[in-house]
Amino acid sequence: MATGDLIKLGTLYLGGAKKARPTNPINGGDIPAFSAGQVIEIRDTDTSDAYKLQWREINDGGKKYLVADRAIIQSISWDDLNAQSLIFGKTITVDGQQYKIRSLTGGSNYRGTDAYSGGSPTSNEWDRWIVNEAGLVGLPTPTATELTNNSANRNGTHNQFWNWYNMYSWAQETYTANGSYRAVRGYISARYRGYIASSSRGTDIGFRPVLEVLNSSPLISGDVQNLGNKTGPFNVNYQVSDPEGDVVNVVEKLNGTVLNTKNGITQNTTQTISITSNQWASIPLNVTSTITVEATDAKGAKSTREYTFTKTNAVPTATIVEPKGDLANLSIVDKLSPILVHSFSDTDSGDSQSAYQYIIEDTNGNIIKDSGKITSTQSFYQVPDNLLTWGTRYKFKVRVWDKYDVPSEYTNYEFFLPNRAPNITDLQPGTNDAENPAGTGVAPEFTWTFEDLDLESQMAYQLKIFNTSDVLVYDSSKVYKNVNKHQVTNGVLTDGVIYYATLTVWDPNGLSKTSDKAYIRTNATPSTPILTGPIDNYRTVLKPTFSAIIGTDPEDNGQHFAIQICEDSKFEMDVLTFRSDQNRSGWKVNGYDIPVEGIFNIQQGQAVTYDLQVDLNMNKTYYWRMAAIDASTTAVGVYSAARKIRAGNKLEFTLATPINTNAIAARRILFAADYILPVDGANKASIKVEFSNNALDVAPVWEDATAEFLAMDYYNFANSEKTAEQFAINIRVTVTANDSLLPISIDAIGLTFD
Repeated sequence: MATGDLIKLGTLYLGGAKKARPTNPINGGDIPAFSAGQVIEIRDTDTSDAYKLQWREINDGGKKYLVADRAIIQSISWDDLNAQSLIFGKTITVDGQQYKIRSLTGGSNYRGTDAYSGGSPTSNEWDRWIVNEAGLVGLPTPTATELTNNSANRNGTHNQFWNWYNMYSWAQETYTANGSYRAVRGYISARYRGYIASSSRGTDIGFRPVLEVLNSSPLISGDVQNLGNKTGPFNVNYQVSDPEGDVVNVVEKLNGTVLNTKNGITQNTTQTISITSNQWASIPLNVTSTITVEATDAKGAKSTREYTFTKTNAVPTATIVEPKGDLANLSIVDKLSPILVHSFSDTDSGDSQSAYQYIIEDTNGNIIKDSGKITSTQSFYQVPDNLLTWGTRYKFKVRVWDKYDVPSEYTNYEFFLPNRAPNITDLQPGTNDAENPAGTGVAPEFTWTFEDLDLESQMAYQLKIFNTSDVLVYDSSKVYKNVNKHQVTNGVLTDGVIYYATLTVWDPNGLSKTSDKAYIRTNATPSTPILTGPIDNYRTVLKPTFSAIIGTDPEDNGQHFAIQICEDSKFEMDVLTFRSDQNRSGWKVNGYDIPVEGIFNIQQGQAVTYDLQVDLNMNKTYYWRMAAIDASTTAVGVYSAARKIRAGNKLEFTLATPINTNAIAARRILFAADYILPVDGANKASIKVEFSNNALDVAPVWEDATAEFLAMDYYNFANSEKTAEQFAINIRVTVTANDSLLPISIDAIGLTFD
């Protein structure tokens, strides 16, 4: 505790009768009145707050004092108090602690002629503490108003703290100028000093005691505590100290039975009371129990601290054993009627499970199955048939009951997924016959088919190639892509050697499947054709012709050719592949159809062309590349670097949203654009600009305003009709590249109309 703290201690008795603490401590208030002959006592603290006296702690000069925060008795004379040794002091014991009870000192004279200036000598306790001329931290200092006679002082901060307003407090001193008078303080102002005959009694004169703390009782940390319900053995921690530094002995009790006796404990060090399992077993159920700490110093001063609690039946705990998973790491089960497993635990010795309940939900919180309370000691539950579906995520929780029918909390959700492993088929090139391996190049591209009964996509794959001695010669490592092809790095495999490959695929849930062995025999593939047309970034018709220069085959095997066309520059999605060994339409060498057996090295340097047999999408950018095929093995060689083309040579755009002009048709319009048209090519690129003032109609009227646009002039609309409810303006710009190849751009547009 510290200076200024409010202490509730002791109860006033007058003539043996208990008195309530005054709550209106002024002249004519509810301060108890003294009657001649009554014995004044302060006994141990009553349990009711209404009877607890209130004190302000003062720490001054190395000593501790408790000063009453108000007069506690009125209509009492100085002589009455002195007759009971309450002016200069006597020793009393309250709550096991010894105190010297007495009156405050207030000064034997004025500091001059002004009764508002305080008492003399200035070291008196009233001025030092109440007026706080000592400047003690924690005590209030009166304001200038509170040092004068002002009715507003009653509600001031200082009076609310010390309650001196309209009530004198007797001081110890005899008035210097008249030996029959004694000093009184307060009433008019915080610092007022008066003098009254020692025999005088009045409702405006009272006793404000001060307690000097003598031998202090040991201090036990904390307060009286109700620790609440306890369901198992526990600890209580506390610390003990003695203000005078006396040796302290401690006795710890449980329901009156001594647990431990500790002599000469180390002060201000945590002491622990540990309730053992055996002690716990002896504590009655559902009854308030008490742990008591009794601390006694070497001089006999004693303090007690009590902790109450109630032993209750512990709530059991359910724990999910399997399956266990969260949304990021689902537990995979391979059945639609999996077995769910839990465990039961309880801190109550000998307690056991009497029932359980499982709740299964989908991830949207819809209940799929509530088992209800099942009376059983078993720790598993099999999900009934026909409830779950493959590939659907589920979560479940469980709770249990102990033998006293006390339920646990539900466990946290665990997540699982009924799922089947994927399948990998048709790994090519390769056969499952080691004696008849499939021919392939030394840098083959493997393809495969991924299948999944749960309709999930491939998450990753890993290709491995071994020689016939089962030595790993190539490992792609785990590749996290949903593609069905993989290009083996050139230079890894040797020409004319038999190998076998395996491919492992994973679904998004981590389930995997490895293919059968696919046997191959390497054969060097032809060199890559050199692309000649269309040139990179060329604008083409929707069925362009592609051309390249033929290379050679190391073994002079026949050559066929393959071309790939794709909107993806990495050729990983939606690849169009056309091979001359599978569909010869459109393929020619030097203008002649390619023979079934292919062409040979004698035709090295000649041109191979392919006329695309399907239309590309207008205004789409495509990437294309070409490779040679070994006709003896059908192995595809290394593809060329890709080139880019743009299909179609026309660009057209309108405003995304027409400009509404309501019921009035626009009369004229001025349109400008920041654009670049190339000037290369015999037939140069052109631009056409059209306007409509009834753009909301089903069939708007478009008016050609190209001339006005190029002249940067207004265009006057010819149309004045509409079929829609309102008129609206739109523009349509058409850029035709013709045979221009340089970049075309439109960076900004602007328009105005009236």
